[in-house]
Amino acid sequence: MKPINIPFAAFLSGFLHHSRREAWLRAGTRRLLGLACLATPLVLPLNAAPAQADEITYWNGVMLDAIRGGATPPPRASRGLAMMHTAMYDAVNSVGKNHQAYNQSFITISSASREAAAAQAAHDVLVSLYPSQQATFDNNLNSRLSLIGGGAGKTAGINLGQSSAQSILALRANDNSNLVRPVAQLAAGHPLGHQLRFCLSRSGGTSVIDISCLCDGIQ
Repeated sequence: MKPINIPFAAFLSGFLHHSRREAWLRAGTRRLLGLACLATPLVLPLNAAPAQADEITYWNGVMLDAIRGGATPPPRASRGLAMMHTAMYDAVNSVGKNHQAYNQSFITISSASREAAAAQAAHDVLVSLYPSQQATFDNNLNSRLSLIGGGAGKTAGINLGQSSAQSILALRANDNSNLVRPVAQLAAGHPLGHQLRFCLSRSGGTSVIDISCLCDGIQ
């Protein structure tokens, strides 16, 4: 069979013509799709239900109020939030056990109320961290539990939340988070140790140091 000789220039011209045609078709398709999207009416439901907080976000808000009310320093606030959310997680996850537990998984009935478990776990952790605000937390808990129908599932959820909260509280009981090191100890071995000691002496021996004094040492 005799080979067909096609000049390279002719081949290139045909290839480019084909490529331009493909690009034109793609661009045309995009324009048609864009017009179709613009022509499609935007339908929004007029009777959409307002957003509702679930148990997790509700108790997160309660914790944030407690942090503000107690003027909790950021490190302690972070610790408290972590403890509360972990207690809620282990409590809720114990119903169905769909994920790995953080600290402990508990035996409960399949119909245990996840909402009751989360609410009780959050409440118990909050009471432990902010005992002076217990009355507020009790009211929060009663309000949330009143939304859950009674029965074995609700009772099991409450028991589950109590167990999970106690587990987390026991886990963090000896984490030394309550230790406060004096500024003089922090100054030892610190790059700005000399300036820290100077500022401490200038403050009259208190643990409150003027930040401008430290800034002078950095300059």
